[in-house]
Amino acid sequence: MLRGVLTWLGLGAPAAPAGLRPHRSLLLALPREVAYERARTGAEVVLGALVRSEDPGRGELEVAFGLVNSERLMVRCEALDQRRTRVDLEARFAATLTPPQRSLALEALAAYLAVDSCD
Repeated sequence: MLRGVLTWLGLGAPAAPAGLRPHRSLLLALPREVAYERARTGAEVVLGALVRSEDPGRGELEVAFGLVNSERLMVRCEALDQRRTRVDLEARFAATLTPPQRSLALEALAAYLAVDSCD
């Protein structure tokens, strides 16, 4: 009974399941520096994104786009050896009641980078 009252008041458990942000990991057949530059170029050319912050030495990049930078992508490049790099992509959105389950921008950048995939 109490559960029904709480649900009726809108105080019950959230309807949408809690989940992770949209993300993707790729294994590229490129050295880390080349993979980083390819990800940066893809973000600017394919997505038309604005580079908000970058640290080429650590292989990290944050880009933003959309209405008042409403979506951001975090890119992390980790060298596995001299010829292979793992690239982690993560989408971040402005706070909303129900966060998006997918990011078309993340998928477009992943498709652009997948040309050099080891998989």
